[in-house]
Amino acid sequence: YQFYFQGRISSKRARIELDLDESDVVFLFFGHIRDYKGLDVLLHAFSQVAKDRKSVMLMIVGQPWGSWDSYKKMIDESGVGERIKTKLGYVPTSDVEKYFRASDILILPYRKFNSQSGPGNIGLAAKIPMVVTRTGGLPDLINREEAVVEPGDVDGLRKVMTRLVD
Repeated sequence: YQFYFQGRISSKRARIELDLDESDVVFLFFGHIRDYKGLDVLLHAFSQVAKDRKSVMLMIVGQPWGSWDSYKKMIDESGVGERIKTKLGYVPTSDVEKYFRASDILILPYRKFNSQSGPGNIGLAAKIPMVVTRTGGLPDLINREEAVVEPGDVDGLRKVMTRLVD
């Protein structure tokens, strides 16, 4: 997955291009958006974190596989929608580096999973910290047990995200 990272863009430049504040902690959800990937869990956890911590952002980048309506409703009703950026649709290989360079932490809140994760392996290549759920091969991607939460555990994810922001 190193081919995504050719040094085309710095973190600072990526944040400028994506209109992200340099001082914000940016969480990234990346890849195909499917129900089993737990974006709803992340949205609930992030909305709680963002209400308590003002310098956080969430980027959701990827192609929805199904209706986006329920996620849009969650964002609209979260009270922190201005701190959630979305880039829905196909992401060209040449743009992947920009999203990872602009981010501080990759979040993989999958509900269930039986193999490895493409976004997780991209995260390894990007050398970006990750928070994952205890499902499939996701825990194998990281070396810190405190960055592993149980699938579907909104409060557990919120606690880890808050600790990372602090």
